Amino acid sequence: MVIIGLLRASARALRGRHLLEMLVLAGVYLAVARLGLSMSTVGGNVSPVWPPTGVALAALVLRGPLLWPGIYLGAFLATASTGVPLSVALGVATGNTLATVLGALLTRRLRMDADLSRIRDVVVLCVGAGAVCTGVSSLVGPLCLLLGGVLPAEVLGRAVWV
Repeated sequence: MVIIGLLRASARALRGRHLLEMLVLAGVYLAVARLGLSMSTVGGNVSPVWPPTGVALAALVLRGPLLWPGIYLGAFLATASTGVPLSVALGVATGNTLATVLGALLTRRLRMDADLSRIRDVVVLCVGAGAVCTGVSSLVGPLCLLLGGVLPAEVLGRAVWV
């Protein structure tokens, strides 16, 4: 139900003032993703540091979950720029977007204040949302690369661990 409501609201936002914010977020995500990809350790697509997730999570926490299409677009463009098949780029973008949306929804569910003035808020952000974002994206991304024939099976464990 939450996802369907988010999709409907985002469709309305595409016609409204959020469109510019989505495009800016996509551009920032893409730029920061290129930085992350420059540190790639497995196959040119898996990096031990993925700063776009932090940028995306901050955008959703501070500006709201309706900006998720900007994350999807940025993640898709970043992944597609590595030369992977279209299906892989779509899958990785879906995983990265889902990870960030789930992390942001968790911060709302646990009533985290975005000003991080309480230790509890910092713990929710770092431990809760951080674990959700990294956990989901570090599983979905390498699996999409494996299923798309980009990542050899023998390095899957290392790719997920990274």
